[in-house]
Parts: sequence; C-alpha cells; structure tokens
Amino acid sequence: TVNGIPAAYSTARVNTQNGAVDLSVFAYEFSNDRAYHFATITRAGQGLQPFSSMIGSLQRLSAQQAAAVRPRVIDIYTVRSGDTIQSLARRMAYDNYQVERFASLNGLATNQQLRAGQKVKLIVYGRR
Repeated sequence: TVNGIPAAYSTARVNTQNGAVDLSVFAYEFSNDRAYHFATITRAGQGLQPFSSMIGSLQRLSAQQAAAVRPRVIDIYTVRSGDTIQSLARRMAYDNYQVERFASLNGLATNQQLRAGQKVKLIVYGRR
C-alpha cells in the first residue's frame, strides 16, 4: 500500500538498441473499478528508485482539495498580427516559466518571431 491505497508494481529488464533498461509499471487501486498507473523506464539496475518520491507521494484528495482543482487543457490558437511569444505566454495557466513553457510546447526559441496565421498551443484553464 501507498498512503493507504492498495498498490502493486513489476519491473522487467528490456534490451534495446542502446543497451538494457528497466521497464517498471506501478499501479494504484482507487476502487474496484478504477486504477491508475505509472510506467517508467530507467537505466538497467535502477528500477523504480529514481521515481520513489513520486510513487510514494500519491494520495487521495479530500473533497475540498478536489473542488479546488482547476483542470488545464491545450488550446490551439491562431497567431494574430502583434502577438509575441511573451504576450501569448502570459495567457498560459502557470505562474512561473511561462515563456519557457510556451516556447518548449511549441518547439520555438524564446526570442523567435511569430507570424500571423501560425498555429500555436497554449495551456489554459479548462472548464470543470
């Protein structure tokens, strides 16, 4: 169990073109009909160890915590004249690293010019 949640995992050694790796699956049973899992790939011999803090941090949310969750969604936006990476990044549903997140999401350099008509992705708050 992890934080009172039934859990199980398995790790298998897999040979790839780049050498051996450990493929692990860690599953949590939230109810009889609902489970969540993480699949990880690490260097051979590491198993789940690099992800132990993530795996051990999963916990059930209280009703109050769940009510406060604001889902994020990807919005496709058509660039207009005058839009810049900085101006569009301010629309991102994050308080930090907005420009870096926007540029990474769209495969752009942070100082790159946008052109009108170009399609970009924005992470914005969705509806509940």
